[in-house]
Amino acid sequence: MVISRDGSSRSKTTMWGWLLVGIGSLVLLGFLFTAFISHLLPPSNYTLIAAIQNDRLPGARILFGLWKMSKKKSLFFLG
Repeated sequence: MVISRDGSSRSKTTMWGWLLVGIGSLVLLGFLFTAFISHLLPPSNYTLIAAIQNDRLPGARILFGLWKMSKKKSLFFLG
């Protein structure tokens, strides 16, 4: 454990960093499952999963939606 000049511990900051990395990884895996992997699985009886599986071009729609949102200056500044 490293103690900074003001006496606070950096381990708490490191813990929050790893927590955010973990949450980001889970969100990425959820996106990949929803957009691509769910279409490779057998048909499901669950309404939500069946709706996702029956969607056509899900990855393209999601990417197009993100691109469209990025063009609005009020939501994102990319440039």
